[in-house]
Amino acid sequence: MSVRAHRELTRLRRIAARVLRMQDAADSRVEVFFENSETMSRLKWRYLRRRQKLVDVLAFPEDHDGFPHPEASSKGKKKLGEIYLNWEAFGQDGPYLTYLLLHGVLHLLGYMHDKKSDMIVMQQLESKLCRHIGDCSMEPRARR
Repeated sequence: MSVRAHRELTRLRRIAARVLRMQDAADSRVEVFFENSETMSRLKWRYLRRRQKLVDVLAFPEDHDGFPHPEASSKGKKKLGEIYLNWEAFGQDGPYLTYLLLHGVLHLLGYMHDKKSDMIVMQQLESKLCRHIGDCSMEPRARR
């Protein structure tokens, strides 16, 4: 892993811990990983049985059947799950990576966007968290 990727991963892990505290889940933790586009697509197919060309973020709860990294230690806090971010596609866009992380953390906290009403609630919370965290964009650089 490059020095830049390592620094970015450290920054995002700190943000994840901060978001968990903000959402009254300070006794919990998440694992955050960077993957390339091919691995992200393969993970989505293997664990969710859905195909997608460009997968930006995946979140797997701790109790997910066939969990990708069950050997990761919990370090004294309840492990909610794992978040995978597409470093290959979005590694140059720190503000969007921050948003993707927030999105993944909210999924692990139980927020979903299958129904329109749930999507609105989740988007409002993402927007609030983005403003609070700073250096966050809900759109990738290409669309800004």
